[in-house]
Amino acid sequence: MDFVRHDGNDMTRIPSRDVRTELLSVFSEISQRVPYLRLGQLLAILADRAELPYDNPVLEAEDNELLSPAREYLEEVKALPEEYLDEQIRVHRESRRPSQMTIEASNATRSLECES
Repeated sequence: MDFVRHDGNDMTRIPSRDVRTELLSVFSEISQRVPYLRLGQLLAILADRAELPYDNPVLEAEDNELLSPAREYLEEVKALPEEYLDEQIRVHRESRRPSQMTIEASNATRSLECES
């Protein structure tokens, strides 16, 4: 069942829970396949693909407007060779901020020292 939201003079439909549940499921599957892609990046990609007429489509998009682009993007990701995704994950790990890498290296060193 859809609900109606009033925004001043604007009345828009709020999608049913089924649409939101499916959209979140698609987000989850994309996230599992492309773990280096941040949620904000994914929303920006989908809003761009949906070609929405809003001033700020990431904020104003309705769930049902993002569902089709999300499904299409998931199918594209599924079609990518596994080696490509593995390489993208490797590149992402290597490009992390130096401070994160330093902390991880420091923790690994401490762990090795404790084992000795």
